Amino acid sequence: MVMDYLKRRAEEKCSEPHLECPEWVSSKNASFRAWQYVEQLRNEKALYIKRHDKAKDFSKKGAYLIKGSEVAAALGVSRASLNNTSNYSPYFRRYLNEVNAELEVAKEEKLKKAKETLNKSQIQR
Repeated sequence: MVMDYLKRRAEEKCSEPHLECPEWVSSKNASFRAWQYVEQLRNEKALYIKRHDKAKDFSKKGAYLIKGSEVAAALGVSRASLNNTSNYSPYFRRYLNEVNAELEVAKEEKLKKAKETLNKSQIQR
C-alpha cells in the first residue's frame, strides 16, 4: 500500500516538466523508488531543519540526515544491494551524499542564524 503510493508519487514527480530523474534512475529496478523516497525524505528533513533552531535538536544526525539503510528498509530491499552491489549503487551513494551535504549546510546556516538572532536580542537588553 505504501509502495503503491510511493510509486505513484515518483511517477508524478518524474512527469513534472521542471523535475527530471537523474540518468542512473530506472523504473526497472529499485533506483526509481529509492530516488523518489530520498526526495521525499529530503523535503521532510528540510522541514525539520526549518522548524528547529537549537543545537540540541540536531544532536542525532538521523533527525536531519538520510541514511542509506533507512531508505533500504522503507523500500524493503537489502541495504547492501541498494548501497553497494547494484549497478546504480555508486550513483545512489553519490546522490545521497550530495543530498546530505545540502542538508548539513542548511542545518549549519539555521544554527548560525539562530545564534546571531540570540546575540542581537542579548545586546538589546
